[in-house]
Amino acid sequence: MNYPTRVISIESDQIKIRGNINHSIKARLFNELNTYELVNGDLIVSYKSTNIDAFKDLGLIETLIHIRDIGVPFGEDHKVIYSPAEFIRELINKGYRIGEFSTINGQNMLQHYSSNNFEI
Repeated sequence: MNYPTRVISIESDQIKIRGNINHSIKARLFNELNTYELVNGDLIVSYKSTNIDAFKDLGLIETLIHIRDIGVPFGEDHKVIYSPAEFIRELINKGYRIGEFSTINGQNMLQHYSSNNFEI
């Protein structure tokens, strides 16, 4: 099954990426961020948390922006309070100016967003 690459979860010290990750994206994740691969093929990107409040955690936010810059969309999951896509939208609602980003839903439909905000 062809399962497009996406951020599937954001946790207190790591971000999980799943899907058919192409070689160039995988290489950039490994070269530019603290990334390792699980046996099932998921990638884990570790980051240094700077605040217990995720919406004020610049370590997390900067890592998410870097992942966005590499070209990985943020997954939608309406079964959880803050899916990766909803987390990014909430950052914008809180005044962060993160620029353009993409989301992907369960039907593998991409949605592109833009905020008229400055980059962190």
